[in-house]
Amino acid sequence: MERPSGAAPDDAPWALRRSDGPLGRHLVAARAIGPGGVAASQAPYALALYDADEAVRCGHCLRLGGGDMPLLRCTKSKRARYCGRQHQAAAWAAGFRNEAAALAAVAPRCPPPTLRLAARALWRWAQHVWTCASDLCM
Repeated sequence: MERPSGAAPDDAPWALRRSDGPLGRHLVAARAIGPGGVAASQAPYALALYDADEAVRCGHCLRLGGGDMPLLRCTKSKRARYCGRQHQAAAWAAGFRNEAAALAAVAPRCPPPTLRLAARALWRWAQHVWTCASDLCM
């Protein structure tokens, strides 16, 4: 049986219900969720670390580095750090290449985190629009 669009997976702690009442469409708990339980989670569309965190956290998974887990520094931007080659490659594939080129162009200055976040969101949106447009051309 095909699951309707927007329906929750069978193991989800919530169910999406539509109501014509005053609340409209909303999430309703399908089972008890205790204190500290996760009702729903979503990966961020874009994220940017504060300047103080850039040197100590992986730019992809946000884990703290140091001690037994040294962070690898991006050779192009000299700012981003990663806990491994896999995360560095994943960030690059997700669009960090645009930011790395921009950061290298303005070095040694660096835009504030809010501007870097806005740029990441716009680059991701542009990548999506470009992908959709190229799919239509084929």
